[in-house]
Amino acid sequence: MGKLSILITTLIILVGFGVSDEQNVRLYPIQQPLDHFVFGGQSSNATFSQRVFVDYTFRDGHPNEDGMPVLVYLGGEADVRYWVGGGGIVTLAASRFRALVIYIEHRFYGQSVPLGSIDAAMMDPYVRGCLTSHQALADAASVIRRLKSDWSLQHSPVIAFGASYSGMLAAWFRIKYPHVVDGALASSAPVLDSEDIAPENEYCTIVSRDFKNINKKCHDTIAGSWKLIDEVAAQPDGLDQLSHIFSLCGPLFTATELKKYLAQVYNYAAQYNGRFGQIPQLCSIISEASEYNILKGIGDAILHYSEDESCNNITLMSSGSRYSILDRASMIAWDWQVCSELVPHQGCSESTMFERHPFNLSTFSEDCFDQYGEYPHSDWISTYYGGQNLKSSLKTSASNIIFSNGLLDPFSGASILEDVSKTVVAITTKQGSHCLDMNPPQDNDPKWLKHQREKELRIIGHWIETANSSSNQMSSLGVWLLLVSLYFIV
Repeated sequence: MGKLSILITTLIILVGFGVSDEQNVRLYPIQQPLDHFVFGGQSSNATFSQRVFVDYTFRDGHPNEDGMPVLVYLGGEADVRYWVGGGGIVTLAASRFRALVIYIEHRFYGQSVPLGSIDAAMMDPYVRGCLTSHQALADAASVIRRLKSDWSLQHSPVIAFGASYSGMLAAWFRIKYPHVVDGALASSAPVLDSEDIAPENEYCTIVSRDFKNINKKCHDTIAGSWKLIDEVAAQPDGLDQLSHIFSLCGPLFTATELKKYLAQVYNYAAQYNGRFGQIPQLCSIISEASEYNILKGIGDAILHYSEDESCNNITLMSSGSRYSILDRASMIAWDWQVCSELVPHQGCSESTMFERHPFNLSTFSEDCFDQYGEYPHSDWISTYYGGQNLKSSLKTSASNIIFSNGLLDPFSGASILEDVSKTVVAITTKQGSHCLDMNPPQDNDPKWLKHQREKELRIIGHWIETANSSSNQMSSLGVWLLLVSLYFIV
């Protein structure tokens, strides 16, 4: 994981708070083709078991009613159980529209892993090559068509939801499979982070802006701390000093290791600042540090901020840390996805509070080749889903997509922030953070967040009403054509 930008490792969010009644959630394992796009040969027969959870909580004991809405949450880069019954906008929509909710686990994550283990899957070049976004979309299309057929729900409208990476999947799903899904809500989805259109320094720029707007002294202190870390590290016992200053849980081997950890903490604080006040919590201590004890002040702030009050765990994105819901297997799978197609075109410029660190595709590609023996397909996402012309393509060829973003979220800089058309719309909140609309409502939620969710629900309701109206018209047309044919036969 060392070669990967720390920016992309925060492309996740934990929203599963178990709002739904567990008795109403059932598991439906589905056998999926390992490769949806190969025909003939032994490889076309390879399958794996994919977990699909179905939530009947809001169906009042009547799960199978043709025409009822079906809401589909597309799992991302973690065990899908984290999201089942999460209580955010998906649950609000299910409650309002008496909808069935389907949660689809992403291939190679959770327990939906080919060959029984991620290690075995990653060792086989052909198998790991089937871990792609377009294979995941084909999985979702297959699940929906199969369940609608099995449960006689042919006329039920389908709405897709996703957050962060799975938000990207939700938008792409509507673009690629408009005959399967009637609309999509893509929360904090950085769909513009591709080779030819990525705003390269935008993530670091937004993190820095967030800190500066909230506490300029804190921002400036952090900006000056990188040089101080190098100066201490250059001393004979410098790394030991830094370990003590920052109250690290283990020995420090390089200054770079420490700086990556600190950057990760700052990124996390900015990314999830909207409701939880992460930046003020950090900066209240950092800004009070004396100019002679800046590093100790930062170390104390992060120790106070950390859930582990005894020491700072420098293990980046460690399983179970507050900065990740990824276990080891998920981290391995995500590492491959980033090295194959989801290349993070993000760096940091000297105008941010971070050290200058421009993204270098050549270096990144060589690192991936050293690990996997293959170079990234860095242009695949823009080629398959749309690059420089994505917005114009959305305007002419797409409909019924909501791109929701909080502008405090560093990933918002690579998302859609303005309406593209009357049916491809952007909902932004100045004080919102990463995927905040996907979190369970709280009594103390600000009015702007309640308004955001309500606006999303109104649009989704319109999609459902339109889909049902169209389906009823088609049914009436079918009856009329049948009567006409019988007339001529008689």
